[in-house]
Amino acid sequence: MQCLRTFRCVRPRWWRACWTAARVSDNTDLLVVRESPIERVLLFEMNNGRANVLTSEFISVLLKTIQDVCDPEKSTCRGIVLTSKNPGIFCAGLDLNEINTNLSQDRFAHYWGQFQQLFITLHSLPVPLASAINGHAAAAGCIMALASDYRVMAKRHPTKPTNLTIGISAARHGFVVPPYVAGSMEHVVGFRNAEELLCTGSLLQADEALRIGLVDEVVENHDEGVVPCLLFMEKLLELPSPAPYWMIKDMSRRHLVAPLCTDALRAQDTDSFYNLFSDTHVRETLAEHTRKITKSVDSTRSP
Repeated sequence: MQCLRTFRCVRPRWWRACWTAARVSDNTDLLVVRESPIERVLLFEMNNGRANVLTSEFISVLLKTIQDVCDPEKSTCRGIVLTSKNPGIFCAGLDLNEINTNLSQDRFAHYWGQFQQLFITLHSLPVPLASAINGHAAAAGCIMALASDYRVMAKRHPTKPTNLTIGISAARHGFVVPPYVAGSMEHVVGFRNAEELLCTGSLLQADEALRIGLVDEVVENHDEGVVPCLLFMEKLLELPSPAPYWMIKDMSRRHLVAPLCTDALRAQDTDSFYNLFSDTHVRETLAEHTRKITKSVDSTRSP
């Protein structure tokens, strides 16, 4: 704990010396899990290629890891900080190739069911979750940030002269977000802001996201977001009991996961979005969007 306080005002290359060497996973994994300077607070580094797309395999790894570290019989995790191991892109969202190219109903149902479960899991996590947004957070990347208890966003791209953005641009591609996603956005930024953001598909830079409450804190550079997240954790963990935090979180978020609380509701949601993504116009716009994402990611890695 003292290590964190000592280095809170210096550059991240120095506070990185505070991380313990212990890991739950290897660098080759889709999700790298490290211990932090705060006892039993873990750093989750998403590591699924250059864009951290939520592929079926990646979602499975996320869900399994969360289940393991939050299982009181296996672990005593007290908090999670979510970030990207590939600065520049926090998470590019759902696997549009999976949705748009391999659209059999059974395969879509499996993938969409994974997304539903990830939404439920992140929004009902029994320990604090903070996001250090060190890259663009689009679509499901934004949804993961919305599920967090605290969000710190970097302003600048680490290698390009551009600013990072966050938001859900579904409306720009001819489809609407699920009602539970709209509810999560409203929960964080309020009804009017959520309605405008989702209707226009706006992507916001860090300062504008801070102004409307989409993020809680802004830092200049991609490698400066983890420490504020840990300081947030530190404040929560200094409370005499975690019970009030969990009870208040449960009460305030219960309505967000209610649309997915039964098998019948999940199946109805899956059928609705299978039909939506089967629309010819939506498929064409998604294909074009996928090409743009691929080009953007490739240019991000260019020298």
